Amino acid sequence: MLYGASHRFSELHRQYNFAVSDALRDYLRERGISGSSMTSNDAEDFIRRIYGSSDPRIRNFNLYLYRQRLYRILRRFGPLGRE
Repeated sequence: MLYGASHRFSELHRQYNFAVSDALRDYLRERGISGSSMTSNDAEDFIRRIYGSSDPRIRNFNLYLYRQRLYRILRRFGPLGRE
């Protein structure tokens, strides 16, 4: 899980949820499976697809989360290479 500033279920998050729902529906159809028959390998494959998605609704929210995590690390540990 990535921790960062609260987004309070923003519009960006809502669009992400819609995009992930669309992607899951497509994934299940492509694999010819139902959600209840997904294996752990299927779920891991789907998650990797979400992490690497080029859909701007997914990519933008993921980038937002990554930036928030980076800011948190920098606040805690300072910039890398600092002596």
